[in-house]
Amino acid sequence: MRPQRLAVFSCAMVFSSAALAQATLTASALNNGTGTSSANGVTLVASVGHAIAHGTSGAGSVTLNGGLMPIVLAASGSGPVNLVSVTSRKTHGAAGTFNLNVLRGVPIGGAISVEPRAIGAGHLIVFTFDSAISQPGTATVTGPASEPLGSASVSFSGNEVRVLIANLPDNRRVNVALAGVNGSSSAQAAIGFLIGDFNDSKSVNATDVSAVKGRSGRFIDADTFRYDVNASGTISAADIAATKVRAGTNMP
Repeated sequence: MRPQRLAVFSCAMVFSSAALAQATLTASALNNGTGTSSANGVTLVASVGHAIAHGTSGAGSVTLNGGLMPIVLAASGSGPVNLVSVTSRKTHGAAGTFNLNVLRGVPIGGAISVEPRAIGAGHLIVFTFDSAISQPGTATVTGPASEPLGSASVSFSGNEVRVLIANLPDNRRVNVALAGVNGSSSAQAAIGFLIGDFNDSKSVNATDVSAVKGRSGRFIDADTFRYDVNASGTISAADIAATKVRAGTNMP
């Protein structure tokens, strides 16, 4: 009886992925050391001494059946994703990282969410999806007339695509759009940037000045982080001054 050639397939055969697919190589292909099988965009190739799996779509697992010992592979690739949330994220020194929720589905000229914290090294807009990201796609940042604003760089981790917006003047409405996420998905959100507008009124007034004064010296937490204008980790005279100087400013 001809021996099974399983040993050559048993090493370095498992790898992770954002998408999985179904494909099977038969025991005969394993024994002979050659053969291919494809399903849902995944192709398994058996040759002498190794097997390779790759793919771009599908769901499930890739199973390489070799006589007495099945080997399960996670195929590389990605699939469509759905947007779950959008936030504006900043790190407030030792106090940690805090996310400002951004309303979705609001047109750029409407009652958009406003980020009241200063730009610092950039505004980080985080798009969270319902499954892992393998391709972040591209990002554009535009104003109400679709004019380009600032500069955008894209990164990703886990289920998140992160857009860092730099060189953006204060008191602006912008639309942040993603295209080509995991190859085919897109997402967008409109947000305003106005230092000191703590209540999303699209203006800075006495109410905002009073609000930041009343929280001076407070510890930064989920209820107070937005008043830490400079993201220093404390609400101080600097935050009050930054708000006062913008009193009377209205967002276009």
